[in-house]
Amino acid sequence: MIKNVDRKQLYSNKYPFKKHTDRNLLLAEDNEDANIWPSYLAEKRIQFLGSTTRDAGINVTDVICAPSLQLINLANSFIEGYESKLEKKDKVLEIKIDGGFSESIQYYYVHEKLKANFIKCGYPIDRAHETSYKCPENCNNESPMKMNERVTETLKSIRAKYSDSTGRTMVVFMDKCLEPAIRFLIKQPLIALELYVVKKLYEEDERKKIEK
Repeated sequence: MIKNVDRKQLYSNKYPFKKHTDRNLLLAEDNEDANIWPSYLAEKRIQFLGSTTRDAGINVTDVICAPSLQLINLANSFIEGYESKLEKKDKVLEIKIDGGFSESIQYYYVHEKLKANFIKCGYPIDRAHETSYKCPENCNNESPMKMNERVTETLKSIRAKYSDSTGRTMVVFMDKCLEPAIRFLIKQPLIALELYVVKKLYEEDERKKIEK
């Protein structure tokens, strides 16, 4: 289940998240040019989406994020919203910063330093998570073909890692520039996340009515 958001649309009246029905994976994208509203507004909307996702009974087990200041803040806001009604002992979600989803090779090479800085700042970062793709050392340039290969191998690695797990739903925050590679891999029609969440809430409401 892959969810997808374009940050340029994030500030509009709709939540542009999309759903892929084949894998338990949520995907969010970032666009650097989307400076229409202050970033805190985007974070508040993501926080609200996190809380409604929880209310809809969607069991998010992993939050994976590209090494990006904006995306890590959005991922943190999603977790805050998702866990807002939980007791402290039940707040276990951590952000897995994965260099494999870097928007460029330059971001890949600084992802460990970025990870360390966010840990120092007190963010809920998964210290044990290792990036799912290892880039060659001293590679200053990356062709579109190589970038697609990196994203493909990253997804394959994640799927292989959790292939024996059941009931997992992952949320992935990544840059919009990776969308062509993701769409090529998905090959499935996408559904807006807000419709998916509303559907879950409706089903829960109908179930309660039947039980009465």
